[in-house]
Amino acid sequence: MLGRLLDIGAAGIIAPRIETLEDAATIARACRFPPRGQRSQLQTMPQYGFRPMPARTLNPLLDDLTIVQIMLETPAGIANADAIAALDGVDLLTIGVNDLCAEIGCIGQFDDPRLHDAIATAADACRAQDDAPESFLCVTRTGGLDARRLITSLRPAICSGS
Repeated sequence: MLGRLLDIGAAGIIAPRIETLEDAATIARACRFPPRGQRSQLQTMPQYGFRPMPARTLNPLLDDLTIVQIMLETPAGIANADAIAALDGVDLLTIGVNDLCAEIGCIGQFDDPRLHDAIATAADACRAQDDAPESFLCVTRTGGLDARRLITSLRPAICSGS
């Protein structure tokens, strides 16, 4: 299913509520071509005007264009952030702040230390990926968070939402 969405021109996949390395690996495999994954082979893509191209040319181009975004929205996902961030084929970790708050029992309490600790844990996991400088953390729906503090203290991070 994920491969089909990419085949019709989606730039990437956002996978919600990922909790384990195995969950993330399943997503990454579905979005990447062999040898990195198991995405089905094809010859034409909208990004290239449906011009037929050999798979040996097209596959690496599409792998480079495809963004695999993993959403960490539970304590289990945060606990596995190091392994997930290190996984080949994962480009971006995202924390769904509202869902994580609900999971840890602090709905709407964006100043809760448990939330800030979870964000710091995920940022550290991204920062540890020296061989993958493109790995970074996106924190969504940050209206109640001090986004400026997050950006300066938890780099690499992107804060979005209101």
